[in-house]
Amino acid sequence: MSWPLTVIDNYIYIINPREIFALNLENGKKVWSNKQIIENNDEISIVKYSNEKIYIYTDNSKYIFCVDKNTGKKIWKQNIDAFWYSFGVYNDKLFFGNF
Repeated sequence: MSWPLTVIDNYIYIINPREIFALNLENGKKVWSNKQIIENNDEISIVKYSNEKIYIYTDNSKYIFCVDKNTGKKIWKQNIDAFWYSFGVYNDKLFFGNF
């Protein structure tokens, strides 16, 4: 199993089924951590970034979570009740693709 990593500015964001956290790339110290975003140890399949927000799609429960990149706090959560192969973000709008 692999965990998505996202590098933004001077931070690396690590998303796993139990925790989302940010590390400072210069010193390796944990900046923030949130263990209450992903539920039921769900598998993370897609991670995107736009406008200071991290978007996380989970395969099993079919939720998308939006998290503030600076604090790790959940902004919103939405069940999309479908399986998507891809999604993109532009101007805080999500676009989904499937085949």
